[in-house]
Formats: sequence, structure tokens, C-alpha cells
Amino acid sequence: MSTMPTSTPESPVAVHQMPADFEHVPCLLCQADEPKVAVEGTRVHGDHVEPFTVVRCGKCDHLYLNPRPRLDVLGRYYEDAYYTLLEDAPKTSPKKLRRERRAQAALRQHFNYPGDTPKTFWRKLWTLPTALWLKWSTRAFDALPWAGQGKLCDFGCGGCGFLRQQRDRGWDVCGVDFSEGAATRAIEEDKLDVAVGTWPGPAREGETFDVITGFHVIEHLPDPEAWVRAAAAKLNPGGYFLICCPDADSWAYKKFKQDWYGLDPPRHFSNFTKAKVAGLMKAAGLEVVRIRPQSRDATLLRSAALRAKRTGSGWWKFLSGSKIWWKPVALLSGWFAKADGMVITARKPV
Repeated sequence: MSTMPTSTPESPVAVHQMPADFEHVPCLLCQADEPKVAVEGTRVHGDHVEPFTVVRCGKCDHLYLNPRPRLDVLGRYYEDAYYTLLEDAPKTSPKKLRRERRAQAALRQHFNYPGDTPKTFWRKLWTLPTALWLKWSTRAFDALPWAGQGKLCDFGCGGCGFLRQQRDRGWDVCGVDFSEGAATRAIEEDKLDVAVGTWPGPAREGETFDVITGFHVIEHLPDPEAWVRAAAAKLNPGGYFLICCPDADSWAYKKFKQDWYGLDPPRHFSNFTKAKVAGLMKAAGLEVVRIRPQSRDATLLRSAALRAKRTGSGWWKFLSGSKIWWKPVALLSGWFAKADGMVITARKPV
């Protein structure tokens, strides 16, 4: 294989060849083998830098990583630190507890969540600001629609902060994750029902759910279409499927290209647009209810940091020094549907 160009003096380590255990793959959506190079760059992994190539399918226009790691060596890119952000975060704080109490009151009054508090005009009026925040917040799944008997499965649950929150809000929760360590920790520390595995596969076999969520999962999967179909099959009629992922039709992708944090090679196998995700949902027999932007100033900041590190630019180093520069950019990109993330809600017909 050809060697990537030698690293610049600013690079902390030397650039290596593409690892020998990477493999060429056809398009993950249509299986055509007509790749056209869209983005080339490098990422630091461990003590070295690895090149990556994102290609665009010449038949269906899907963006995907090619070549990519073989599935049997993928674990080396999911070091323990990848899971620690949510796992090690404080599970409670006085401020978070107060905010959560307001959220639960609003969910009861405006989103038909279960509870003993009567629904009244004054309670609805008092909780209206919180309800609007829950519905339109940049957070991914704050206002889950209540469905059926309230059985929820979070695929790729990681540190399980989301599962803990939804359990407190009244859902009957369970999870699926690739990481055996994350599942063991969830079971032992939080008494959560988390299975190790993936879909299609035996994890949670025979179970069905009223809501299935996937927080930044689909871009990691070797067969995203099969995963969506498997999730759709596990939904009860009238149930909801909610996912979020980076948006390759975003302003950030077009601006940062190889430095866009949303690429995250080689962990991200696919780079989706809204149209591609909506197409997968519809092909699986689901009705797309809503697609909304997810504005994330933190990921814009990280993209700027990658640009600064690669180029050594003082200007980009300055811009990567604080979120304050990126909050208005995230807000504006969200208003114009060009945010670097997206949240898709689909429903299984009754």
C-alpha cells in the first residue's frame, strides 16, 4: 500500500501506512463497488497517526469509510476511555436534580407521561416553558413521545446515563451495547438490564418495545440497513424509533472536510445525510415523523481543534480555545437546517 505524506513538524508523531488489517468494502447501502474519493486525511490513534479515506458511492452517493478496519480488530479503536465520559460523570447534582424535577412535571402535563399529579390548567401553564425547552432543546431525546406500555430499549447505551434518566421518568428500560464492560457496570452499579451484542443478533431476542433509541450508533455499524430493519421488527405497532447521528450535509462538514469531528475515522463507517437515514427508515416500513437539526457547539470546537493541530495555524488555535465562538455558529446552522448533527423520529404504523 502507498504511504501517506510525511507528517509536518507540528505533528506529534510520524504517519504510518494504512494498517494491513484494513479491508476494501463496497458501499454499505447499495453494495455497489464504485468508490470516488471524497475526503482524505489522518487521525492519531495510540502512539501513531493513521491515514483514512472517505469515499462517495458512484451509484447511490453514500459516504463511507473505505478501506476500513476488519471487524475482528475493531476493538482496538474502542479503548476504555471511549466509554468513560458518561460512565464517570456524576449521576446527580443539586442543579441537575432541580432541572429533572421540572422536566418530569412538564412531561406529565404536556407529554402524557404517567404519574399521580393531576393535569390542570395552572400546572400546564406553569410547566409550559420547560415543555418548550424539552421539545426544542439541542439535546437529542429530552421529549420522548410516550407510547404503549412504556417499554424502552436504548441500543448502544454506553454509560447508561440516558437509561437512568428515562427509568426515573417512568419508562420500563433495558439496553444493548457492544461493550461487555459497559454492560457489566450498568448491571452491577445501576441494576439495569443491559445485554451485550448487536442487531441483527440474539441480543434481546423475542422482545418487543414501544420505543427504541440509538444515540450515535448508526454511523458505527457495518450494516446499517440490517440494523434499522431489525429495530423496526422489534417495535410494537405505534412505537417510535429515534436515532441521532452526524449530518454529512452540514455546514461543518463542508467547512472542515478532513478535520470535521463528525467523521471520527475509523470508528465511523458511514457518514449519513438526512435523506439517506429517512430512506432507510421508509425501506424498513417506518413512517418518518420528524427530522430536526442537532446543533452542537462542542463538536464544532473539536473540529476547529483538529484543524489547528493539523495546520499549526494560530488563528484556528485561537478559535479552538473557547466554545463562545461556536455557540452562535451552532445556533445559526441549526436555524438553517445545516447543523452538524440530526435527530430522526420514525413511527411504526398501527
